[in-house]
Amino acid sequence: MVNQQLLDYIKQQLGQNVSKEQIKSSLMSGGWLVSDVEEGFNAIAPQSAPVPRAPSLSPSPISNIQPIQSTQPIQPIQHIQPISNLINPTIQQPSFTKQEKPKSGKKAILFLVILIILAGGGYFALKYFDNSKTNNAPAPTPAVNQEANQTPATTPTPAPVVENPDITRVKAILVDIGQSFMTGNYALFAQHASIATAKFLTASSFTGKVSTFTVNSVIQSGANIVANATTTGGPSNQPPTQNLVFIKENGDWKLDMAATMQYDTDEANAKKGTGDPNGLPDLVVTGVTVSPAHPIVNDKNVQILIFVKNIGTKKADNVSFEVKILGFAADVPYQAGGYVLAPGETMTETYNPYKENDFFKISDTAGQKTIQIVLNKDRDMVESNYNNNVFTQVMQVYSN
Repeated sequence: MVNQQLLDYIKQQLGQNVSKEQIKSSLMSGGWLVSDVEEGFNAIAPQSAPVPRAPSLSPSPISNIQPIQSTQPIQPIQHIQPISNLINPTIQQPSFTKQEKPKSGKKAILFLVILIILAGGGYFALKYFDNSKTNNAPAPTPAVNQEANQTPATTPTPAPVVENPDITRVKAILVDIGQSFMTGNYALFAQHASIATAKFLTASSFTGKVSTFTVNSVIQSGANIVANATTTGGPSNQPPTQNLVFIKENGDWKLDMAATMQYDTDEANAKKGTGDPNGLPDLVVTGVTVSPAHPIVNDKNVQILIFVKNIGTKKADNVSFEVKILGFAADVPYQAGGYVLAPGETMTETYNPYKENDFFKISDTAGQKTIQIVLNKDRDMVESNYNNNVFTQVMQVYSN
């Protein structure tokens, strides 16, 4: 069944014209599986709305065109007096008679005055009309920079991605696990461990603290969720960066050691070559190192480093071996297996004899011991040579 939260997110983004590839990329970065994302798109595809048809445009009949309404009221033109009224009415039109020749100069002067008055009246009328038009004209509207006011086109961007709720839950659990690692409160760690892992932690009385705990990534791998974290200030034999695999148990995510070991093995095997398909593997122990150089009996810090190499021509798919401490009569044999070695590859196994035997409440005595390692004891894997599968080395254990 498709996650409803995932469907809502895809619908929202498609509604904002975000491309399918952008939505898909955002969801996968949030921890969603490709199959979940594709299923979400497939569920939405049949519901896509048809593209609306553009309405047909037809010209409006001319009879429907309305007259343009003026936004400015028409100012009435004030009555202008005839130009003749501007002339002084008391001036009499001269009568021209032939007997009054001496008055011809006065007539010329009078005619000139009339012309001046007429010209002045015409100028006055012209200025009147010009001022009337100027005063009634609307104020000019400042030009608007439409380009500056336009909102620039933006490319739609995806909204914050909806994270896979299982990833979110594991991230919250990792906060508690980090606190337990840094404080040494492994009861808190056990609350988020699988049943099998919690039993192992309780029986082994696991101790130790780290200075920092940093989560590098959280991804979904098949049915499980894998976190990668880095620690500092932890025990010397603890790798600084490690995977933590969570399985679904009783409705919640739990850290499981067995699933973690299997994931690490599968990841390492994927990087190995197969070698000669017609060849055979050949396992040997190339050396053993005891630390410290002066081991004290029953000291849990005593370590035995075992180096195993595949000197054959084909990949060894199932490397297994058994370690015994001869001279430690009650010693419980240490067994390891499931490793893969490419041709020419060497692996290192760390064995803490007194820590492992303390789990069974077994004590040893000081003296000379012999470390015995048997490779491929049950011959579950075909090798080119079985005669080099047993290795022994003497170890002296001191009382103080």
